[in-house]
Amino acid sequence: MSSTGVERIEKLQKIEQEIGMLLSHAADAIGELSKPNPAQEMVEYKTKDFLKSLETIEQDLSEQIVYLSRVSTTHTHEGSNYGAEKDFELLQLQTALAKKRLNH
Repeated sequence: MSSTGVERIEKLQKIEQEIGMLLSHAADAIGELSKPNPAQEMVEYKTKDFLKSLETIEQDLSEQIVYLSRVSTTHTHEGSNYGAEKDFELLQLQTALAKKRLNH
């Protein structure tokens, strides 16, 4: 899955909006429960909405964590040149060592 930094930020904004919905669903369920005669169907409906939002948030955050784990290690990812930079540095060191041995 290839994505740009802008797409990653948009996904994080979507997660943030979903967290707002999660809090709204929780407030609605608690508001219904605080009534003298709460409607069982309404409480169940809002609870299901809350759990659905929670599941979406968990999945989206897990995806972001996996991506960040890949980025923060030596695994290649879209837009990464870490591996190429390390290969280049190693080649430079090997070249300098060979050059030093040839001069002595």
